[in-house]
Amino acid sequence: EGIGRGADMIMTAHIQYPAIEKDTYTSISTGKEVTLPATLSDDILTDLLRGDMGYDGVIISDALKMGAIAKHFDLVDATELAVNAGVDIIMNPGDITTEAHVKDLETYISQIAGRVKEGRIREKTIDQAVLRILEMKEKRGLLEDADSWRKMKDSDAAALVTEAVKNTGSEEHKESIRSITESTTTLLKNDGSALPVKTGSTVILCPEQGLYSSVSSTVDQLKTDGVIDGNSQVSVVNYGGLDAAYAAWNVSQYENVIAISAAQSADAIGRSAKDAFLRAALKSARQNGSRFTLISAFLPYDAVAWQDADAILLTYGCRSATEIPRDQAGEIPDYGPGLPAAVRAAFGAFIPSGHLPLDLPKMDSSQGLTEELLYQTGFGLRNWTEKETVSQVRTSDYSKEESLTDGEGGDPGKEEAAGSRKERGGAVSLPVKCAVALILAVRYLLI
Repeated sequence: EGIGRGADMIMTAHIQYPAIEKDTYTSISTGKEVTLPATLSDDILTDLLRGDMGYDGVIISDALKMGAIAKHFDLVDATELAVNAGVDIIMNPGDITTEAHVKDLETYISQIAGRVKEGRIREKTIDQAVLRILEMKEKRGLLEDADSWRKMKDSDAAALVTEAVKNTGSEEHKESIRSITESTTTLLKNDGSALPVKTGSTVILCPEQGLYSSVSSTVDQLKTDGVIDGNSQVSVVNYGGLDAAYAAWNVSQYENVIAISAAQSADAIGRSAKDAFLRAALKSARQNGSRFTLISAFLPYDAVAWQDADAILLTYGCRSATEIPRDQAGEIPDYGPGLPAAVRAAFGAFIPSGHLPLDLPKMDSSQGLTEELLYQTGFGLRNWTEKETVSQVRTSDYSKEESLTDGEGGDPGKEEAAGSRKERGGAVSLPVKCAVALILAVRYLLI
């Protein structure tokens, strides 16, 4: 569908498909043979994506500094494999926040140039990649000022840098980030009007210190803004490392319990010590008659393990404070926007309006995910009192946008070939826009 809509770029994933790609590489950390992931696979990128699917736009890799590549592949080898597989833009092979990093990048580039001179990477492949990038830039109007950039003096460049430093991370930019993140915050459940929290004492349980600082800062701001009454008791507890036996002591005195979970994979749901602590906290809350809200702060799969919570909120990133390079130590750390948005929503600073970007399956008694759906893609409550069955998919927004097919009914994949849709311009449905924004946000946070 993305190709059919004329996507300018497609990003690869560092995921193995051994049924498609058979080639392997000797892991630099384990010494064992590992199947080439999609990012490095010519069978996937050239044969499948460009050949079978007819994609002729730019292919960009996911970050090569990510563990899936860095732990198993030499960086230069990985780049050679990626370029030969069909990647046009190598993304984030390393940090460039210090002078030393920049020198490392220069060395890396010269090593890649060496591979080209040796014939291990064909110049024709480089030429084709550059052409695709230039065509994309021309399509988007980015080449119109190329001559002025070539003639730019050092003083002009310095002025632009000064302006960029002044504007980057400005309050206007941060407000845009907050607005985008709040629009993706998703309310799955709100039994008994557990949210928004307006009365009673509240404890917020955070799984680690970095998130504790983020939540504490958000609570302070909510009090300053008058969203939380300055006299209200709102405590923030870092439960990372705490035994489940301490859960009751931490929640027994509160009328509202907000528990933050940050699952890193679907397989880990319900099996960690942190999950055991939150399960004990939920049991104590039930015994005390307290309201229990679960905030899923990373992958949304952990929400399926907490269906007995009164309310469930989803945000899709829980990055803590931004790392500031040492030569910029005077800068104020900025927290990732996901968790603050969820906390703000929990106290009624705004009404969540996001939708699930994927299906969430039911969980069986042994904490395993089943094939039966609990929530379907597109689900999300729109106000605090709305009642919907979990199997219902919201379709109103889809119907407001143009149909995915140009014909009357039928399979969109059969109605027109991929390449013929490019003239349709920017008519992309709201759910697609939200999904793209969410994917980009999660990618950025993971990097």
